[in-house]
Amino acid sequence: LSHRLDAWSGADRDGKIDIKAPQRVFILIPLQNFLNKPDGSCGWASLFLQQGYEVYIIDQTFRGRSAWQPAAGTTKPSTYSAEIIQQRFTTVQNYMLWPQAVNHTQWPGTGLMGDPYFDTFYSSNVQFINNATYQQYTVQAAGAGLLDRIGKPVILVGHSQGGLLPIVIADLRPELTKGLILLEPTGPPFREAVFSNASARAWGLTDIPITYSPLVTSPSSDLVQQVIPAPSSDLVDCVLQAEEPAPR
Repeated sequence: LSHRLDAWSGADRDGKIDIKAPQRVFILIPLQNFLNKPDGSCGWASLFLQQGYEVYIIDQTFRGRSAWQPAAGTTKPSTYSAEIIQQRFTTVQNYMLWPQAVNHTQWPGTGLMGDPYFDTFYSSNVQFINNATYQQYTVQAAGAGLLDRIGKPVILVGHSQGGLLPIVIADLRPELTKGLILLEPTGPPFREAVFSNASARAWGLTDIPITYSPLVTSPSSDLVQQVIPAPSSDLVDCVLQAEEPAPR
């Protein structure tokens, strides 16, 4: 039913790939988010396979099975502590870092260190490159190489930290992209919203150049921003392209 291979794109390793059930093609990023749930039930990859799709599950460059190397040209990988996982993922209602955290009810078990579900989830976490620009450039190059190798249009699916990576791959290979599915992607445009409220993603959705029409050469001047005020204190302001001049 399946076989595995190592895919390379130039000097960048794209990780091991699981290829199953030839039909319509999905590429899922990052790998560990799609295999199984912490409670042992099937993840999205299994569900797509059951529907007869061809599925490629890839690691981000220098992450997981696409291991970081000292000569890779970036800083050492970062990791999330167990405390951060509790605050941001499993027991957010205990920390109330945002108003809607009180509605967090879907995590199985207690969500605390020592709980079997928490420990299973935490053990699946791997190091990551804490440099968005470098990560996006390397995934873009490796992803484009993978699409060239597949040779037919694919649906790119990204989640969370890997959520905006389909955008940069598709921007380089639009003719090989059938569609994008972005699940809880890194965002919102132009600003951080999870670990800070600092400016980010100068190109709106990404930290690296993407194609606009009309062409954008200097995002700081070409992408004029406006702040849409939050309608209540429970929400945050949204930064979008301004209506005047006409958005790109």
